[in-house]
Amino acid sequence: MPDFDYRASTPAGKLERGSLAAASKQAALRQLRNMGLTPVQVVAASGKVGARKASASGAEPSSADSVAAGVTRDMVVSFTAELATLLRAGLPIDRALRVQEEMSVNPALSGLLGALIKDVKGGKPLSSALERHDQQFGHFYLNMVRAGEVS
Repeated sequence: MPDFDYRASTPAGKLERGSLAAASKQAALRQLRNMGLTPVQVVAASGKVGARKASASGAEPSSADSVAAGVTRDMVVSFTAELATLLRAGLPIDRALRVQEEMSVNPALSGLLGALIKDVKGGKPLSSALERHDQQFGHFYLNMVRAGEVS
């Protein structure tokens, strides 16, 4: 039976890491939910290089002095999916961003998340915090977040 590494949120919002044996990724997800955890990421134990691979994808940073220089599209996609999972689990936005910052292995992404946390904790809506980094997120992404905030 394959092993899977996971990151999951407890009902109290604390991040938990571990590994478990399951027949498939879907079975691992079921096991985590049965344990009362909300899965954030589940990968085959042999596939632990995913985060490193994304950071080496060769995307050019748009500004050397930007906090988010070096954040790739793949990282933004992963960030968005994990943020959605944490928010569905009931975490407030600042705590969800903090969990992602703590999990990040990429310094550029950690810097971006730190800047977003600072802005959100300072009272800005997420769309305004993201707008400062529009070169990483793009106008369509920002408009989608704005629409979600309005609705």
